[in-house]
Amino acid sequence: MTGSMLKKIWALFIREKQFFFLMIVCTFLSGIVLCMCFGVFCNYIEAKNAGEHDLRMLEIPFDDDVENGRYITKRQVADCVMQLSDNVTEDVDMFFVRSRMNNGFLIACRFMIDEGEYRACQLVRNNLVRTSDLNDYFTDDDEREGKKVAIIPNGEWTEEMLSWMDGRAVIDDMMTDASHINVNGEIYEVIGDHKFAGEILVPFQSLSDDTVIDAEGLTLTFKESISPRQYNEVKTVVEDSLGDAVHVPKMPVLDHYRMTIYNTAIFLDILVAVWIALNFSILYRYILICRKKEIGIFLACGLNKNKMLLYITLSWCLMLLPVFLLAIVIFHIVILPMISWMIQYAVKNYTFIMYLCMNVIFGIVLLTVTGITVGRIIYDTDIMTAIKGDRSQV
Repeated sequence: MTGSMLKKIWALFIREKQFFFLMIVCTFLSGIVLCMCFGVFCNYIEAKNAGEHDLRMLEIPFDDDVENGRYITKRQVADCVMQLSDNVTEDVDMFFVRSRMNNGFLIACRFMIDEGEYRACQLVRNNLVRTSDLNDYFTDDDEREGKKVAIIPNGEWTEEMLSWMDGRAVIDDMMTDASHINVNGEIYEVIGDHKFAGEILVPFQSLSDDTVIDAEGLTLTFKESISPRQYNEVKTVVEDSLGDAVHVPKMPVLDHYRMTIYNTAIFLDILVAVWIALNFSILYRYILICRKKEIGIFLACGLNKNKMLLYITLSWCLMLLPVFLLAIVIFHIVILPMISWMIQYAVKNYTFIMYLCMNVIFGIVLLTVTGITVGRIIYDTDIMTAIKGDRSQV
């Protein structure tokens, strides 16, 4: 009985082919527009977040407790950074790590990655050579091939910065002759000196694989403010590659903006759903008035008004909700990849939970508005007048 009645009520709408088609198209386009509006808003909020806080540096500390086996080696870092996509490495103008020698002196490595290969850090070369803090720097070949070359701190700066350990004397003890220095048992050719820090600079690839990276960990400096998408990629790759010996900091204020995004997305969903439902209610009203005689016949045959309201509301929603869901699926599979470059900050916010939220809210609003519109017509319907074909009511 129920299935047969639903089919008959459904036929009330299907026979109005032009209006039926129009509502299907409008529902489909509304799903697409809602998804796009959500993306534009998310992109604006995330860009505003990044712009206001200018997050150009990401510092990821490591554990360096060798005695208890909680430490990270050069080999692990090398494997980790090579897993980062071009989306990240193209925007990173410096990777920085360092290691502490047995005598307390620091070894520092600053490098870049370009198309999967190591390159000399142009940021250091350009800035420090220009300010005369550095008289030479590594070439791209030095970094890529891991050549045993070093740039050592000069006497001026180390006497001031490392007076507690007599830095100049330590450097002298490490020198094997006038142009070579012993770094962790490896002989490096000294190609220059610097005065901006108390550390020996060497190519990253020149370090042995088992070299322990100190607690300062891995630092990435970006040419522009890091995007949430880049942050999430770095966080995932680092934690998956290096385990619990690393501590990726939270991206500042991201949680606050995430709540703003979700709250506003819900508001947008409700607003669009109400707008769609109110517009459709005009069409519901027209169709039901045109079919008022048939509704009167249903009621005269014993179908009470409550069941009539339930059947009409459910049949209507069962027609439109799948169309709305199809629109979201097509948006995610076809449209989103095409426009992702325009809303790159927002792409990661298109989650299953958000899509589910859109569908649930749309369904609730559609049921509510449809029920109110249909209910007013059904409960105001006089059976005998409706059967006679009088459309003046309502």
